[in-house]
Amino acid sequence: MGKTETQNQTVKIAKGDIVIFSDATTEYHKEAIKKIVRNYYDPTVGAVSGRFEYIDPKGTQVGLATILFWRYENFIKSRQTRIKTITGACGCIYSVRRELYEPLRRDIISDLVEPLKILEKGYRIAFEPEAVAFEQTTERPSQEFNMRIRVISRGMNGLLSVRSLLNPFKYGFASFQLFSHKVLRWLVPFFVIILFFANLALLGTGFYNVVFAFQVLLYIFAILGWIVDHFNIKVKLFSLPLYFCVVNLASAVGLVKTIGGGKHIIWETSRD
Repeated sequence: MGKTETQNQTVKIAKGDIVIFSDATTEYHKEAIKKIVRNYYDPTVGAVSGRFEYIDPKGTQVGLATILFWRYENFIKSRQTRIKTITGACGCIYSVRRELYEPLRRDIISDLVEPLKILEKGYRIAFEPEAVAFEQTTERPSQEFNMRIRVISRGMNGLLSVRSLLNPFKYGFASFQLFSHKVLRWLVPFFVIILFFANLALLGTGFYNVVFAFQVLLYIFAILGWIVDHFNIKVKLFSLPLYFCVVNLASAVGLVKTIGGGKHIIWETSRD
């Protein structure tokens, strides 16, 4: 049935006031649940996301970049919750008030859409940085690429199901977050293609020559990162360029799949 439908069925028989969702490959810090629950003393809070940290015991190139990316994500969430609310949760560690839970379609990513459904009801979503969950990173670019296609495609389908939240006149800051943090990020691969060819057309002056050289260098490093990874060689310098290209290529493929009606309901983890 997939994770989302399993959650739908489980919440029906749950008896507690607060329901916490996890992943099969996730480990919680021993204080995580206590830290999550304390946020519900605020009656305006309808959902709470914990902090997700990747660990990379093998020191892989993709793993290093994934860790850096999620540190950046956690920083964004911590700033958003200080202003008012976040708009999505970490699927491996988030919770909701059971009375507010709304069943979702099987093909929808629950950690994005369930909090948004609660946001629609007038509640806010809190981020609890001291509630920490740990999970191992993927080890290969191909694993990360396939996983990102699934996550991004489900996220796009999910956002389409609550597209009313993109109305800034009604939802204000939440709408801005969704557009800037989700929609624009998914469109980055198309922006960088436009940037590359626009820069190519403007070659001839110092500034544009330097910028173009940096772009070319980034893609060369990404290609070299993929090559050395194939031979199980680790070069940290190539980690971020490789990850940047893998994630954005996955965004482009995910968008094409979403437009074509593709759906991801169940999957097998690539991690042990």
